Amino acid sequence: MNHSGKVDQDDIVRARNVLLASGRRTPREEVDAYRVLAQVSPASYLPRLARALQRLSYDSGSGEKHASSLALCEEAVAVARSIDPAEPARADVLYGALDTCQRELYTVSRHAEGLAMRAEMLAISRAQAELSGKPVVKGLREWAAGLSEEGRYAEAADAMAELVAAILPDGPGSGGLAWSLLNWVAALHDAGRSSEALAAFETLVSMEAAEAANDRGPMACHLYSLIRKISSPVRRS
Repeated sequence: MNHSGKVDQDDIVRARNVLLASGRRTPREEVDAYRVLAQVSPASYLPRLARALQRLSYDSGSGEKHASSLALCEEAVAVARSIDPAEPARADVLYGALDTCQRELYTVSRHAEGLAMRAEMLAISRAQAELSGKPVVKGLREWAAGLSEEGRYAEAADAMAELVAAILPDGPGSGGLAWSLLNWVAALHDAGRSSEALAAFETLVSMEAAEAANDRGPMACHLYSLIRKISSPVRRS
């Protein structure tokens, strides 16, 4: 870029050559190229820049986490937010950038900022779910976990209840339902809602028993859920 703020044509040519080169480019080279081209064609290159910044944050080319990982994640969020709201890809790009950044924020113990990003993720996914008509809202599990860390147990339990209600009709699947039920039970217990926690446990045990009986799931999962139910402080006296 020259002193007038305009992008130099030589910079544009170099950036395009980096992206078109047949050899393997480094994550840093990719980011630098997209930074230049995003100024010329933001609609095409801002989403690519946001994703490239996320990749660079955990892959510096040496296989190790980048020393400026958080700064790169925050830049990715800023880039994603700058995408025209009319662009169809904006929501997915912003959600991904926020997700990467919130994990990094939690890693460095900046939990309040991380939770705020989880709230923004949830708002995005709610809007997407409303448009698509799909019942599952992405980000509920992460939101509930953040709420629990803050001692907001009732809100966490409600968030997990919403997630379980959305995925329960599809059955156990790959195991996500079982873990969601366990997380829901924990949140209910922490919120002091013992009878609801016990009912959720019974749902889990019944589901695992049916899976084991029909050879669709390992008996170990059923035994584990039974043991957890028996040893749980929310069991009936």
